[in-house]
Amino acid sequence: MKKILLSISFLATTFSFAQTHDLVWEKTGGSTTFDIMRAITTDNTGNTITVGDFTGTADLDPSYLTQNFTSQGSSDIVIRKLNADGELVWVKVIGGPHGENGNDITADNLGNVFITGTYRGEVDFDPGPNVFNYGNPSNTTATAYVVKLNSDGELVWVHDFGSESSAQGFEIDSDALGNVVLAGTFTGTIDVDPGSGVYNLSYNPGNPNFLGTYIVKLDVAGEFV
Repeated sequence: MKKILLSISFLATTFSFAQTHDLVWEKTGGSTTFDIMRAITTDNTGNTITVGDFTGTADLDPSYLTQNFTSQGSSDIVIRKLNADGELVWVKVIGGPHGENGNDITADNLGNVFITGTYRGEVDFDPGPNVFNYGNPSNTTATAYVVKLNSDGELVWVHDFGSESSAQGFEIDSDALGNVVLAGTFTGTIDVDPGSGVYNLSYNPGNPNFLGTYIVKLDVAGEFV
């Protein structure tokens, strides 16, 4: 799914060649302390989905209505879906007692949403009323994750990629068949097979000052490809 990337240089170039621009809609929202939307994508029906993280209490409804959420730890992940008119479809929050980040997002042809980022400790990755605790409460090392939500924002599956030191998820995309590809960084050795198998990658093991990069492909069920 094509992503939207806006940069100052791109906007400056666009405005210099265009004669007029009509604002369709704009939305905002925020927390009492810190919030950031780190990535944005669209699906096949024109919905806009964003991912980021926030700290403290945030009104995550961009309309005149109020939907306040309070982070459990130093930061929680927030995923928000707006329709083509900029109206809120749903907003989901994922968090735990430590810090979690949402770094990138994509959507497949069926409207499923994939996000990646970093979490620590144990996190309830089910953004709905159910509980799906994932991770190790005693491990506060940064760990990369990938989450699949359906078009209604309900949890389909979640996987992580543990490293002996730390790992982060930075980029994610999906193809026409619903496979997902993600990339990030790690230190030491990382097992990139989220299932029962083991597929280790190593980069200068034992030296946490050197970062390696990984690219992982999973199928529609989250199985290692």
